[in-house]
Amino acid sequence: MLRKMKTDKEKIIKHYEELLEYVEECNRFHVFNYYDSEYVETIKQKLKEMKAKENYDEIPVAACKHCHSLHIIEDEDSNNVCMKCGSVNDIIIYETIYSVPGHEKFKK
Repeated sequence: MLRKMKTDKEKIIKHYEELLEYVEECNRFHVFNYYDSEYVETIKQKLKEMKAKENYDEIPVAACKHCHSLHIIEDEDSNNVCMKCGSVNDIIIYETIYSVPGHEKFKK
């Protein structure tokens, strides 16, 4: 399934690259730009975003101090509530998800 998603993303990236090439070529052959420059910049920006590698493994995570659950929700009073054990404002920030006790098994 993961390979299929990556393949789909690769297809979309290829489509954007072909679209960008086509749009820039059309603009080169016309006296005035046929496609708006803002549209061209939007395609370039979207392509740049899609090519950027997202590494979520390096993002700090918040976990419950008591049960080490990652299911923390902020309520309307800006309190951090653990949805597993119900503790309020008892969280610890870990450097990565793999440093949370009980989550080492997911390490690559």
